[in-house]
Amino acid sequence: MMKQTIRKTISWVLQGFMAATALVMAAALAWHYFFGVPCRMEADCRGRGVEAEALKQWEETEEGRSMGIRAIAGWRVEEQEIVSSVSTGRRQRSRVTAVYGSMDLVLPGKILDMGYGMDGQEGYCVVTSGLASCLFGSTAVSGECIRAGGRYFIIGKVVENQEEMLLIPMDEGSVEYVAAKFETAVGAGEKMRRIMEALDF
Repeated sequence: MMKQTIRKTISWVLQGFMAATALVMAAALAWHYFFGVPCRMEADCRGRGVEAEALKQWEETEEGRSMGIRAIAGWRVEEQEIVSSVSTGRRQRSRVTAVYGSMDLVLPGKILDMGYGMDGQEGYCVVTSGLASCLFGSTAVSGECIRAGGRYFIIGKVVENQEEMLLIPMDEGSVEYVAAKFETAVGAGEKMRRIMEALDF
């Protein structure tokens, strides 16, 4: 009888310990998700008249600096164009996306090749691995020169994606999508709503 009581007590203690451990782990995961992991939010603003200039002006306001935003971007998908490699002479029809701000927000993915210090430089572009392979037969092509629409660009980054896509910088004109990367997920939806309201969305 005494042994059974001891066994039951040990069993209850172990079950209680396991339940408490599971609760602590769940709380730690929730804390990490809400407070430790950056959160990306995106809004579709096609046909709403949102301009890159308005996005830039909003970034410079006090609200733009105080919302815990790590990066912001606005972009539009343009007509497909023939993109050619200066060094190989190869050509490929590609989808071109004009981007204001962080190109990483437009095409999130694994970076396969990147040129040091090239991010944000004038004439810098991002290509997908699909386009890089078509033009160069390789994805290790940062620093290579390409031509699209009569303009020349230096490849600064190659992102893993099998589609043939080219991202180029823009400073003005309409945007079809806006994305922001916040420091945490807490309040990110409300902050994104406020951004879009400020842009007359």
